[in-house]
Amino acid sequence: MARYAQGKYALAISDISGQAFPWNEMVTQWNGLFVHYSEFESKQPQLDPKPSQADPTALPKTRPQQPPPDTLRFLNFNPLRTFAAGSPIVNVSSINHGRNYGDTVRFRGAPTTSSAASTDPQFSNIANIDGITGATICQAAGYTINPGLYTSFTTTLNGAIDATTTDVILTSVTGFNGVTTSPFEPTIANPSGTPTYGALVGTEIISYTGVGPANNIQQTFSVKVVNTASGNKYYIDNVQQDTLNFIKTGTYTFSQTDSTNETHPLRFYTAADKTGGEYTTGVTTFGTPGVTDGAYTRIVVDSSAPATLYYQCSSHAEMGGQINVTEVTDNQLTGVTRGAFGSTAAAHNSGVAVRLLLTPANNYYFTAGSNATTGQINGGGYNVSSGPVTLKTIGPQA
Repeated sequence: MARYAQGKYALAISDISGQAFPWNEMVTQWNGLFVHYSEFESKQPQLDPKPSQADPTALPKTRPQQPPPDTLRFLNFNPLRTFAAGSPIVNVSSINHGRNYGDTVRFRGAPTTSSAASTDPQFSNIANIDGITGATICQAAGYTINPGLYTSFTTTLNGAIDATTTDVILTSVTGFNGVTTSPFEPTIANPSGTPTYGALVGTEIISYTGVGPANNIQQTFSVKVVNTASGNKYYIDNVQQDTLNFIKTGTYTFSQTDSTNETHPLRFYTAADKTGGEYTTGVTTFGTPGVTDGAYTRIVVDSSAPATLYYQCSSHAEMGGQINVTEVTDNQLTGVTRGAFGSTAAAHNSGVAVRLLLTPANNYYFTAGSNATTGQINGGGYNVSSGPVTLKTIGPQA
């Protein structure tokens, strides 16, 4: 039987350092390496962790998430203003109020230490305003409000409108045209602060940003070319061969920056098949479509433009669509939104009454239970707040 040298003169080579050490001073590590005792490395704890459970994430005594409690909104100094003598209308200034047509709002004065048995927060009434008592304004039932500053400017519709049309023409725009010179007042819903008025027609609020003529109208369309089953087609703002509506004196830009527009310059024609030649009145171009960054075709619609135009590729047939050209009279509202501020769009007959509402995003009005004595009187002082009829009690909830 073979034997191995084990004497005091026997040497061994370390698996770590490669040096020779006396055989009887060698040991075997946890990883199987044969090393000198001076090189021995014990096993690190992280290489052999002890079993452990996941950290707990559940909490004792949990409650489901609750909606935020109804809270008060503190208004500016003297935020209430009566409308006219003998009228119960009261206007309220509340910047960026975010309220809608038909909302219910209750007004309150300063907090009080009333000993009433009710657990609800207690508030005093505001001071009387122009013959309307503070108790009336702060009635517990609150009031149904309408967005907009109620004004004396009224007119009628010049022509019937359905629930979807944005062609709203008035018989007179006195007062209504003030929107063009109003200050910019940014709100959450209108971060640009573009001046916006409201026209109250029945129970519908029609918001608008201007009054004709439309020489300040500017609109840009994004153009792409898509190869469909019937060939290459223009997609206008991602809609295939969309039918567009232009207003005379308005400026309309077709952006052809996208690379799919290469070799497909967009031009205008008086016929869908391009017979009769290209329509060039008021048309300008820039760059090479699909190649030049910022390439476009632009048209300022002339007052003599035909009722129908067509946009087509100058190099290929049947890629584009139709453009309807309409007039804007001096009494036409522009930038129209139907059914604004939570109201419902509806059909209205010609001759129906229209009332001007100033900046509905920052004002609203309600009908108090009694009439004002003088009209156009501000009141309320400090510590006037508006909020829901009933305030929730803050604290643990089921």
